[in-house]
Amino acid sequence: MVQIPESMMQKYRAIADDFIDSNFGVNCTLYYPPTRVECSECTEGSIANADSNRFSHGGPNFSSQTSCVHCGGNGYKEEPTEDIIKLRVYFSHKDFISIGNHQINDGTIQVIGKMSDVQKFERADKIKIVTENLESTAVKAGKTQPHGFEDRYFVSFMEL
Repeated sequence: MVQIPESMMQKYRAIADDFIDSNFGVNCTLYYPPTRVECSECTEGSIANADSNRFSHGGPNFSSQTSCVHCGGNGYKEEPTEDIIKLRVYFSHKDFISIGNHQINDGTIQVIGKMSDVQKFERADKIKIVTENLESTAVKAGKTQPHGFEDRYFVSFMEL
């Protein structure tokens, strides 16, 4: 087995990180499944955890409404959650890194990111990609795989 000197590995890490952090990286918004949050504007009643039609902060009854205007009488709200990470995004199939037998469609793109962000990436339902020429939403289309020396990065296919 060939041993790569640590000084070369440090240079590799710096260059590969820079490809994502500045030169070719794109800020991508990750959209996660909504999180259920207790409604802070009403108090729940005792029947089926529905709201009691009373503000929790001592306010008036919801006299003109049949239920809480904030949660619709559910006692909770679905709140969207999102995060931003940097990814290298490849739109041209000729620029793709070959990883296994993946069917490439017209809307297929490939992304490369840091392994430190892979859990965030895997949790996301969809990802918004904004470049100088495009604003689009993509969904994962295949298995995310380790990439590069030391499995420091990941690569994945997505569909626009």
